Amino acid sequence: MKTDVCDLNIEGMDVSESTDEDMTGSTTSDNCHDIPTILYACNVHESVYTSENQRRAFEDLFCGIGPAQFIYLPSFRRVRINYETAQQATEARISLDQICFCGQSIGLYFGQLASSDNTSTSLVPPVNEKTFLISPPASPPVGWQSKEESEPVFNFDLISALVELTPGESHELHRATSSTPSVVVHICEDHTDAQGNKIAQNKIQQTRRPGA
Repeated sequence: MKTDVCDLNIEGMDVSESTDEDMTGSTTSDNCHDIPTILYACNVHESVYTSENQRRAFEDLFCGIGPAQFIYLPSFRRVRINYETAQQATEARISLDQICFCGQSIGLYFGQLASSDNTSTSLVPPVNEKTFLISPPASPPVGWQSKEESEPVFNFDLISALVELTPGESHELHRATSSTPSVVVHICEDHTDAQGNKIAQNKIQQTRRPGA
């Protein structure tokens, strides 16, 4: 039968002693280098988030093993516990897992932080192997593989021609050769009358829709 922690005076109680002697030996610092220092307590009673006394009693359970920081997640009824060493987190996991607190059994699970060799705080762009511009079919056939797209090709002649364009001036699209003439685009002049006033251009009428 499990004992409810809310009915006990936990002051002075040593909760770091594990009842499983075989697992205690694995909490040494030599064997904990791959174990996270973060624990997640699940199914935490609602009073821990609302009552200061219940919160203090909850924290005393884990602080009896070692210094810890607590992050409360009331929406998920979870609490994140950060220990200084992996050995402390392992001892807490062994001794406090499934402990009954305020009538509810608390589950403890290790939390793993995402490790990265990149020290930059900025997002790293993906490897430039595939751009995935070609979407796969809705029902890919057997053996279908995504096509690797080639790198984009830059037409530097076109780019340089666009840079040379000047609004309001004539543009030579094709230079003359010994056998072909040049192609030049001229800007249309505004139609004016004898007094120099601009003549309104005829507006293109929209095609009428056929009758229903």
